[in-house]
Amino acid sequence: MIYFDNASTTRASKAVLKNYLEISEKMYFNSESIHGGGLDTAFILDNVRNYIREYFNTDKHVIFTRSGSHSNDIALQLLLKDKKANKILVSPYEHMSISASLHHYSPLYDIVHMPTTHDGEIDIETLKDMMADTQCIISAHVHSETGYRLPVERIAELAASHRVPYHIDGVQGMYDKLELDVLCTSHSFSAHKIHGVKGVGVLMVDYEHLTPLNPHFHHEYGTQNGTLDVAGIATIIQALEEIGDPRPIKEMRDQLNTSLSALGLRALDLNHHADHISSFIVPGMEGQYLMQSLSSRNIYISTGSACGHGVLVSRGLGKLIAERYGASADQYIRISLSRYNNMEEVRQLTGYVEKIVREE
Repeated sequence: MIYFDNASTTRASKAVLKNYLEISEKMYFNSESIHGGGLDTAFILDNVRNYIREYFNTDKHVIFTRSGSHSNDIALQLLLKDKKANKILVSPYEHMSISASLHHYSPLYDIVHMPTTHDGEIDIETLKDMMADTQCIISAHVHSETGYRLPVERIAELAASHRVPYHIDGVQGMYDKLELDVLCTSHSFSAHKIHGVKGVGVLMVDYEHLTPLNPHFHHEYGTQNGTLDVAGIATIIQALEEIGDPRPIKEMRDQLNTSLSALGLRALDLNHHADHISSFIVPGMEGQYLMQSLSSRNIYISTGSACGHGVLVSRGLGKLIAERYGASADQYIRISLSRYNNMEEVRQLTGYVEKIVREE
């Protein structure tokens, strides 16, 4: 089996699984209990919080959640709790969890998408003129469907100059580490995207926005209820330490783009992109057909976000495909890499794609 759907979820590393099992066996206590076991468990959580702050060079408060989507939802609840303006600016390249969280606020705010250039990138110059009366700004760090790396630094400068809170969904951007206090009000990520375990997310947020969301919430600064997965949270440290050198992933991506372009596929390559995601238009063929043909050969790619059941979910991608490439969204495929992939797997994928394309 060859797995190229790492933007959906990654395989947990052996070291993470080993540590998860050991911690689960020994530290199974509830971190809210006030006996010795509970206090020891809470101490572990505090160590992880401190590690995350040091890793991102931030003084933000660290909140543990159930996923990146859960982190995004809590972040927006905190930033939108007190209405002060009438508009929310959101990039057109957002994960569906952002749309889901904003749905409840649509009667209260004008939810406005950031403008894009003809190349599909965020139009910063036009965005400058849209900052008035804005409650908050929301953008992904990296678009999960194309790998487009959004200009978070320039968006952050605009937000800071207008004193507008800025949330970054960093779930797909963990190979491009940011120093968060320079950039944003809040930032989210998920362990299972970096070879950690599923069911563990992190939200970092500035203290001024950290208020209880519900008088009946008693966990994680009043943002939620539910017993934390202490073992999963503890292994975040291992997952972050193992991220390593991204250059081998970039080399694989470059080879993919070269090889598949030679076969007639068209790379959706914006000027700024992450190294682990490569997406293509397949001329004369539905992406779903190519994906299923590869799946029958035990090679797994995708045709969109897994959270959208494998279909395109972002507004910006459909527009980009139509306007820049003159193609249909159903011709799209995504290949996403991790450190567990290698060049031989890239060659095998290319060989099978060539056979499938030639057959058609």
